Amino acid sequence: MQLNITEQHVEITQPLRDFLTEKFAKLEHYFDRINQIYIVLKVAKIT
Repeated sequence: MQLNITEQHVEITQPLRDFLTEKFAKLEHYFDRINQIYIVLKVAKIT
């Protein structure tokens, strides 16, 4: 499974990347045909 992480206006640290990898790897237990996962982390200004 390939994990693609993209950030917008936020920095992804290695501990955060490890956390996301660990959590999304659990999906393989439930879904056999997952090839890629796209994660977009974005900080948006709320007014």
